[in-house]
Amino acid sequence: MIQGEEIRVYFIGGEYVAATARVSAFVIGDGQQTIDELIQAKNIERAYNPATAKALIQETPALVRHGRSRHDIPASGEWVTLGDSHMANQGAEYIALSPGQLSPALIDACRQAANLFPSAVCGVDVFVEDMTDQQRFWMTEINASTPAISAQFHFPRYGVPTEVASRLIEHAFHHQAMPVNPEPGCLTPAPRCVPLSDTLTIEDRLQQLAGERNWPFHRLKPDTLLLGDPAALIWTQGLTSRTPLESRQVQRDSAWLGERLKHADIARKAPKKGQEVTLLLGNQHVLAAYVEHASQRIDVTEHLHQGIVDIGARAMHALYRPGHATVVLVVRDVRQSPETQAWGIKSLEIQPDLSRFYRGIDQPRDVMAALLDIWTPLPAQTLTPESRWLHITGHVQGVGYRQWLAQQATCHALKAHIRNLPDGGVDAVVHGQPEAIDHLVTQCRQGPESARVADVQVDAWDGDVPQGIKILDTPVTA
Repeated sequence: MIQGEEIRVYFIGGEYVAATARVSAFVIGDGQQTIDELIQAKNIERAYNPATAKALIQETPALVRHGRSRHDIPASGEWVTLGDSHMANQGAEYIALSPGQLSPALIDACRQAANLFPSAVCGVDVFVEDMTDQQRFWMTEINASTPAISAQFHFPRYGVPTEVASRLIEHAFHHQAMPVNPEPGCLTPAPRCVPLSDTLTIEDRLQQLAGERNWPFHRLKPDTLLLGDPAALIWTQGLTSRTPLESRQVQRDSAWLGERLKHADIARKAPKKGQEVTLLLGNQHVLAAYVEHASQRIDVTEHLHQGIVDIGARAMHALYRPGHATVVLVVRDVRQSPETQAWGIKSLEIQPDLSRFYRGIDQPRDVMAALLDIWTPLPAQTLTPESRWLHITGHVQGVGYRQWLAQQATCHALKAHIRNLPDGGVDAVVHGQPEAIDHLVTQCRQGPESARVADVQVDAWDGDVPQGIKILDTPVTA
């Protein structure tokens, strides 16, 4: 339970601009009017405010919960809370705060949070336990891109308004949108690898790479990973923190995208006849390319003409340099200069299915490893591999625990040797990077949903593999 006052702290270009306190719907008694009459009077005032004219107070859940009626007459000066929400459309009030009402430590912490996102504007929501002593506060939400500014800053219920819109316009015109001025494309083929197992996802492969490099990582959800401590790279739903929000917007807006491609001198429609080649790029680097023939994907990465590589780089700049993207071109021959043949762009995708580069292709490339080298400044921190013995007790047999542990070991780039024990426990010897082992141990304490883990005992292991333990070697890249 977090208690206190909610505050929205707003930044433009990393600079503190304004803050508002957000208070649930309320009335203040005068000792004469009923709560219902006070609500009606407040709604008349809200109707004159452009930000709340269509957000009159209607529901009063907090009033009912406290056993009060709209017919009650509160005492003079008595604060009566009506609602639970801090949203204006549910009757909440916004109070403009001056910079002096917030502690420098709170503003600085919010600024650091805002700067984690590739967005020029950001609103950070915090709860402050005590406005007079702001030592304890909690961040609850970060609103990147264009958080609401009307009700909170231009038309607050109390306090001095802030001209946020003009600040946004000023910032926009003093910070030119990224020009299309690409460098020549670089052909940087990703290393060859074995095909990705059908049981592993792209997120699993990314987690393997973190394990191989001994990087700290945290998997928030199946499709969300944080690499580094603190996080230097975020991967979520096929996108990374290296992709600007503008990349998403320009891809969705065909007119905007067309204008950007025109400035990049690649605004050409794909010809009806030709060969489709799919390029995967990270920055201006072409990491892999394939063509489809007779339901087969054929790797053509090292056969690309430099002119085709340059087209890919120009497309990336037109998309505001996303962390990665696929560009599908239609050409006659990938080995020939675009100037000597008809060509055009069929599609651009900043959230591509990267498994296509691992499966169903004649010569897979480890594109996640290549992208990771481009995305993150984290150096490889591989240490001497370690072996540890794990003894897991509890309800861990007959519930798929061994299979689950084998899968987790694979996702952590570890070799695991696992067996069931007569006492109902599970033994495992795991071998690999220390950071990955530590993370696996944490996972083992939870286990699959069907298991009930009592304890995980961990000891160093420096002996041979015990006889009878099943060996499950982790598939790694060639």
